[in-house]
Amino acid sequence: MGTRSLVALALFSSVAVAQAQGSRPKELVGTWKLVGVTTDDGPVDQKKLSGGSLVWKLAADGSLAITVTAGARSRTSQGTWSANGDQLTTYENGAAPQRMTWKLVGKQLRITGSDGKVTLKLARVPSAR
Repeated sequence: MGTRSLVALALFSSVAVAQAQGSRPKELVGTWKLVGVTTDDGPVDQKKLSGGSLVWKLAADGSLAITVTAGARSRTSQGTWSANGDQLTTYENGAAPQRMTWKLVGKQLRITGSDGKVTLKLARVPSAR
């Protein structure tokens, strides 16, 4: 195999790996807090969402932290994330990958589960500077 073939193979391999791993769009990087949920039956009543919170932290390095708070109890799940087009994939605590669809609507990040039945509406939390 000639030098040109090896260079072409190396370039092809690096592109294939990058595409397989997805990317991390800048518009997704940051901290997002749940502000609403929609199901097949329509929007979930805000009263049902009060008393708790859900916060996603999507870092540029691909790390992910999802914190769920209910009353005085809080739990954080760690993992990684990547995006490929409108597909968002998360890997939490060694579990199987979760694939979702994402889109920005105004200032909200909307994440819909792979079954299309539940959509999370998240608002960006301003960064403390």
